[in-house]
Amino acid sequence: MTLRTEQELTESAYRLALARRSSRGLLLDHNQADATPQRLNRSTPIHTILQFTCRALGVRLAGELDTFWQSVAFAELSCEKTLDRFAFFLKRRVENGTIRIHFLPELIDFELTCNELRFLPRRELLADANGGIPLTRDAGLSLHPLVRVLRFPCDAEALFATLCPNPAGRARHVHNRRRESFLLLSVLKQPTPEVFQLDPRLGRRLWALQNVGSFAGSEPELQTLAGLGVVVRSH
Repeated sequence: MTLRTEQELTESAYRLALARRSSRGLLLDHNQADATPQRLNRSTPIHTILQFTCRALGVRLAGELDTFWQSVAFAELSCEKTLDRFAFFLKRRVENGTIRIHFLPELIDFELTCNELRFLPRRELLADANGGIPLTRDAGLSLHPLVRVLRFPCDAEALFATLCPNPAGRARHVHNRRRESFLLLSVLKQPTPEVFQLDPRLGRRLWALQNVGSFAGSEPELQTLAGLGVVVRSH
């Protein structure tokens, strides 16, 4: 489907598990698996911000935390450094085959991006980007600074359904190598990130705009995205 109106965006989008997950339920299992008080205190940022990552690791979580803290010599790290170093640690272990969870790097990026968006200066960025200047394909374009696009090497809907327990309390196992998918994260309307799944064609165009700085969509498509505030003139 080609995105043309805000209504179509709303109708085609759905809130993923970010808006539905229970933090208490996620943290409970982690506390039980990682019961050493000192280690738990050090790992609190990981449990709090990387909840889906922790759930994806499952029974491996405690061992990965042990190995990680040993790799940094049990240093006292700030919250930000803990998250950055643990993310780097896990991605390297996926790259070298120690962890065989192919979507883990993208899942980590999703959670870190959500956390980043929560702390952006929304008021200033909204005022700065909403200049009302008409956009054209020839002008320099970029995503709004309060918007991010993430690519997953799998069906994101199925992935998040897998990571969220069903009513019986057990996670559903879904094979997620079917196709790539794209999510749009936005704090344009509220401080808590909204998550929308994009049509793959539109997702690839916005992904390219974000990472390469080029937009291959049509003029009507550009005007629709500009009207939604997703695309702005680059500075």
